[in-house]
Amino acid sequence: RCTQVRALVEPDLSVPVAALNALRRQVLEELTRQRGAAPAAPQVGPFHPGVRYENRKEPPVLTQSLRSAGQLTQELCGLKPALLCLPAEELAAHPEAAETALAAGVRVGVTLPRICWDREREELDRQLETARSLGITDALVGTLDLIAPARNHGFALRGDFGLPVFNSQSIKELKRMGFVSATASFELKLAQIRDLSKLIDLELLVYGRLPLMITENCILKNRDGGCKRSCEGKDRLLVDRKGERFPVLRAPGCRSEIFNAKRLYLADKAADYRRVGAWAARLSFTTESAQECLHIARQYLGQERPAPDDITRGLYYRDVE
Repeated sequence: RCTQVRALVEPDLSVPVAALNALRRQVLEELTRQRGAAPAAPQVGPFHPGVRYENRKEPPVLTQSLRSAGQLTQELCGLKPALLCLPAEELAAHPEAAETALAAGVRVGVTLPRICWDREREELDRQLETARSLGITDALVGTLDLIAPARNHGFALRGDFGLPVFNSQSIKELKRMGFVSATASFELKLAQIRDLSKLIDLELLVYGRLPLMITENCILKNRDGGCKRSCEGKDRLLVDRKGERFPVLRAPGCRSEIFNAKRLYLADKAADYRRVGAWAARLSFTTESAQECLHIARQYLGQERPAPDDITRGLYYRDVE
């Protein structure tokens, strides 16, 4: 990223456009030559796996990520999640939601967007300033480029699924970058998550619609004749040839995010995910109403009977195909 350009040109000097174009071509050709040069031969040595960190013995705490402030209720806060995360734009638009949770003694985190171009940074900075002013100290970061904004605003860094943890070395790298927790890839089996050396707190997703795709342009805007109208609709679905209905939700920056038709559900498999040594098990709420969020959370706490219906177990019990 170019942060500063300075030109020193004495008065009454001029350069033909052809000369400027030639300079540009020369720079590009030189950059291309440097990028195409073969790197120096790497030094090869034995692999040292490093220290092995043992798994936690206690069961994981429950955390929650919400998609809208409307999903947050006093009853949900009363279940005392270890961490409750809301999107940055939701916190900025509905600070009362964070105040409700914080007043109930719940730790609140801010979820950063999955895509944020430079032109959108100023608005994100404003949202993060609002979050910090509310007393929020944790940021769920899913992309490398948003580590700096989160750190600059004084947030504790927590890795989201966008920084996927596939092996112990990736956990070490996140630790080196200053992260206090990370999220295991939902493409790993539970047995593979169990075998990771957990240098920092590790979280895994145990409930929710897993994200399938995020688009740069809103796929509903042209159909509905405007951004506002498309986002206000309730029936935003893609239906495949088998009749499966995939929710299409608004993402920051007038983008669309497509989610799995089936919910990941492991409330009736608690004994399995509690054995992997994770710090936390996250409930990721997307299309659920406030009451549905409450019932699901109670099921994972053992306060209500599990109700697995039209669900998926994800890839936790099988390899990536």
